Amino acid sequence: METQTKFPTKWVNSLREVLCEDYGIPMEETQEFPEIITDSIIGKIFALGKNHAVTLNSKVYITPLFLQRQEEEETTYGAWYAKRHFFALYSHEVYHALEQRRLGMVKFLSKYIPLMLKWGGRSKHPMEAPAYAIGQDMFSKLQTNISRKRMNGKQSSAPTNSH
Repeated sequence: METQTKFPTKWVNSLREVLCEDYGIPMEETQEFPEIITDSIIGKIFALGKNHAVTLNSKVYITPLFLQRQEEEETTYGAWYAKRHFFALYSHEVYHALEQRRLGMVKFLSKYIPLMLKWGGRSKHPMEAPAYAIGQDMFSKLQTNISRKRMNGKQSSAPTNSH
């Protein structure tokens, strides 16, 4: 298993503020964020379902599918865009890690799985909707006026979605 990626402190602190102020998560619950695992059998299995990441027991497993997309985005839009996108995905997964910690894994899964069967596993899922919103919010917060016009010196019409 390979771990990776440290994000700028300013970004992490901004995520803490969003979680606290906009989503009502107590600040003390945001002091420890999950570890990122970039090369694992868990990530490979979840990639088969076209997932970009999964969070289990305070670990975010990034799938090869997402890492491939990251490389493509870095080539097309530049490193700044790709890193922001990675942080948006991580922010989404942090929300799930906090939910899992608060509920416990068994209760989390007993709520998540039946809702997944009803709504699917994407943004229509009631437990996914806030996580997607957080990812999009963080992606937008990190976008500057300059980066809207240009990504790492490249003119682009980079997509603005976080996943």
